Amino acid sequence: MADTIELSAEFTDRLGPTEQVRAVLSGPGGTLVATDFRVLAEGTHIPLTEVVSVATAGNSLSGGALSIRAEHMELRCTGVPFEQAQRFAAAVRSGLARVQAAAWMPIQRSS
Repeated sequence: MADTIELSAEFTDRLGPTEQVRAVLSGPGGTLVATDFRVLAEGTHIPLTEVVSVATAGNSLSGGALSIRAEHMELRCTGVPFEQAQRFAAAVRSGLARVQAAAWMPIQRSS
């Protein structure tokens, strides 16, 4: 059974018309939302093009934490189940791969 978290209007109002939510992680310190283009937190966001690291810490017994860093900013979520932190990190890394592939894709020119 999949975990479901209902997004508040604070997040849904900030989503673009074609922006899809890929993952949501919610803990005592707040909520993070991974979309096709960015990671949102309450009042701020980091575009995937600016993410420099995605890290998880913890274990299945003590719980987990997640950190997403850009050059001048860091988003954190702590006190969450470790497996959820890992799944969220995987969703962000998958988004990074899509963004990087799109940036390096050669432009097709018709002759």
